[in-house]
Formats: sequence, C-alpha cells, structure tokens
Amino acid sequence: MVSETAQAIIHMLKNLPKKVVKSIAADRGTEFHGWIEVEKALEIPFYFSNPSVPGQRVTNENSNGRIRRTYPKGTDFSRMT
Repeated sequence: MVSETAQAIIHMLKNLPKKVVKSIAADRGTEFHGWIEVEKALEIPFYFSNPSVPGQRVTNENSNGRIRRTYPKGTDFSRMT
C-alpha cells in the first residue's frame, strides 16, 4: 500500500515534464516511508538529507527563518484565522 504522502507527491509531480523535476530531497521524517514508490512512479531519485547538515535543506531553513521573523517560536497558530 502506498502512503498518503507518496500518493500526494506522485499526484503533484506525475504530469510535469521530466526535465522539470530531476530529483526529490526530503528530511528523514516517517511521512516519507513510501519513498521507493515515489522513485518508481516518477522514475527519479529520492534523496534524504543528513540531519546534521542544514545546508542540505536550504529552502526549508530559509523558509523557517522568514516565518520566525513574523511568528516567533511558541506562537499559537490555533488562535489565528
């Protein structure tokens, strides 16, 4: 059975031209346990970043920094509309 995350990734990327998505990189979260199905379905490599090397997650780290400028750690998002 393919995980929901794998299904979503495949659904979002399957119709894009092959030259647009050449690989996928993710963190080591359990939500990516279906990575083999993604590799097979999209015929592209799926990589995992090393947890001790934030430079491998540049987009994620940059996004987090931008979010934290507006919403500091501990912000209660459940109170926002």
